[in-house]
Amino acid sequence: MGLNVGDFLASAISPDLVDTFAIMGYEPTEKQVVFHTQSRGGVNRILYGGAAGGGKTAAMIQDAIWFATNYPRIRIGMHRKSYPELDESLIRELSNWDYAKKLASVWNGTEPRWNKTAKTLTFPNGSVILFKFAETLADASKIQGGEYNIWYFDEASLCDPRVIQRLEERLRTRTPLIPVFGSRAGSNPGGIGAQFYKDNYIKPTDDGRIVYEFTPEGSENVLKYSFIRATAYDNPYLDDGYHDTLNSIPDPQRRAAMRDGDWDTSEGQFFTQWSRARHVVPKEDTFTIPMEWQRYAGVDYGIHDAWAVLWIALDNNSRMWAYREYCLTDVQAPQQAQLILAAEVAAKESSVVHVADPSMWGQRGTPYSIADIYGLEGVGLLKANNDRVVGWSLCHQRLNEGPICEYHAHKRELGLWYGDTCPMFHVFESACPKFIETVPALPRDDIRPDDAKTRNVEDHMPDAWRYVNMYAGNFASPIFYEDYTPPTAQQVLERMNDQPTADFSKPMRFGMSSEDFHFPADLNNPSSRGGW
Repeated sequence: MGLNVGDFLASAISPDLVDTFAIMGYEPTEKQVVFHTQSRGGVNRILYGGAAGGGKTAAMIQDAIWFATNYPRIRIGMHRKSYPELDESLIRELSNWDYAKKLASVWNGTEPRWNKTAKTLTFPNGSVILFKFAETLADASKIQGGEYNIWYFDEASLCDPRVIQRLEERLRTRTPLIPVFGSRAGSNPGGIGAQFYKDNYIKPTDDGRIVYEFTPEGSENVLKYSFIRATAYDNPYLDDGYHDTLNSIPDPQRRAAMRDGDWDTSEGQFFTQWSRARHVVPKEDTFTIPMEWQRYAGVDYGIHDAWAVLWIALDNNSRMWAYREYCLTDVQAPQQAQLILAAEVAAKESSVVHVADPSMWGQRGTPYSIADIYGLEGVGLLKANNDRVVGWSLCHQRLNEGPICEYHAHKRELGLWYGDTCPMFHVFESACPKFIETVPALPRDDIRPDDAKTRNVEDHMPDAWRYVNMYAGNFASPIFYEDYTPPTAQQVLERMNDQPTADFSKPMRFGMSSEDFHFPADLNNPSSRGGW
């Protein structure tokens, strides 16, 4: 029986919502609730991506059933790369819910009808869910059938992004009476499309913290993108045996992807132990570093090339915490030193060990080296040991597991962490975005497997970290100067347009030397170690 225009408009645009979740007995997890809320709330493109076992496939099936029930005559596509994958994931998940037969109560006993040959689920209200597979552009071009109102892509990153985009071109409608809702992708990290989803969903949404709005060229319509990070810990229905299975995956990159939902893993990655879920302290968990923890700062020099500074604190268990960074270009040496001092004075840090790029001691055809210029501005430096292989080895060791820290012990009490260990290195997401971007992306050298590539890579922040690793915990001492009041960071930035150079007419402060160390004023005279 057909609907008249008025009835059709009422049911298609403002339907009397049927709670299909309650009828089907589906109880979504917290992350699944976020997914369903955004899917119904006008977000056009959603990536629900992360660890295995996070409940992504179940959420997409239930979401599709909800839309099909509440929006008559809607056409919904569900995609996997190949038919065996389609049959083993989406169709099997649908069969687990008995092809939505429980919804017969909605239509006076008439059940949705499953066509095994055509791979379609047809609803009594005229809606249909079509299960499709396509691996290549040629496959995608064979998918006929006109308009789709929603596409769901399972394990999307395993598929060529161009195939996904080709299918999204069919997101249209013949009549405004039937809305177009967009596409939803579920995926574990990795695969041919991983970088596409990082660039178009994860980075623009600040790792899922915001909904990113984008207006395509030549259009007045705003597309909304979101990312929902899934981990195995999100799913309370998984038993401990499944967590043990994920923890026992031997390949560290695959383990990080499947257990932690880590999108930073990549082929040829130098730091294969890196796991965003384990090494990064999220913005919402940021805490103040205790003052008694020893501070270090690694300095990698550059002017037109990037200048990088990474501040690290060493806790009482010798665990590293990266808590501040600078990564800037076109900043002259005096201003670099002034910015370092300004940051440390503002934080009331008076005993930071500065370990610097050995090139800063090189001769430049002038009376003073870059290290000397830093000294003129009040920053004492230790010359870093530039043994790259040993330095990288120490960095690798820091990324490994150790006894659980207090922060993760608390997370474990909340059910947000498993096990008795956590890495010996953590970094604050709120303070060190460049470190988090560049360290996991650092590639391995093709010829020297124990070294990282140096050409055409962004390695400034990793180098600064490497310098600190060569000294941290080895009884290095900070360099102190006579009383000195440095400018604030704002004052330094205000002067930058003038591009000042070092004032070589100043007397050298105590500690100035162009040798390997900048020595303290007088180790036996505490009054000469009074800081700034």
